[in-house]
Amino acid sequence: MTSKKVHTIILISLFCGFVSAQSSEITKRRDRGTIAKTAEQVDQVDQTVQKTSKDIDQTVEGIDSTIEGAKETVEKVGSIWQELSENVRGPFQVTSMGENNIAVRLPTKAE
Repeated sequence: MTSKKVHTIILISLFCGFVSAQSSEITKRRDRGTIAKTAEQVDQVDQTVQKTSKDIDQTVEGIDSTIEGAKETVEKVGSIWQELSENVRGPFQVTSMGENNIAVRLPTKAE
């Protein structure tokens, strides 16, 4: 082989090695970028889950508070109605109770 051919083969080999190394480095960078992006997405999902969990806890607390308030209201309304003497409340039938009212009806003589 002539010196030019040897140099050409060496240059081609070096160039192929360089391209291969660059390709490998690009792949590594792309993989690192993909990993970083995936980690960022996982962090975002985690933050969303934490916020949703907090919102659910607050909603449950609100529901519990509402239930307790409703129980207290029923007890108060019931106790107010019970405070009336039997001869006053006796003829009436309670049809419904609310926070600010009690609906009663007076049965007719036919009933």
